[in-house]
Amino acid sequence: MQPLQHDWPIRDDTMCASLKFAVEWGNTHAEEAMTIGETATKLVQEDLKMDYVYDYMFHVVDEYSELESVVDKMFPLVNTWTFHVVKSLH
Repeated sequence: MQPLQHDWPIRDDTMCASLKFAVEWGNTHAEEAMTIGETATKLVQEDLKMDYVYDYMFHVVDEYSELESVVDKMFPLVNTWTFHVVKSLH
């Protein structure tokens, strides 16, 4: 995505002022604003197809699965805790 071609950049540190400026600019430059919107729509329809999204998600999950799991280390502690709680209830 290219700023001012596919979207209008909004600054995090001056969000309200950036939004106000963007709206005012869009109101005074309707044709250019429409072109940005049409270009963004075309980008989404052509480059952000669900096949690409699913492919990206697969790779993220695959990479994430290779990270060390905290849950695996947690189970012995949980089982020990559960045993002591159940034992104390009897």
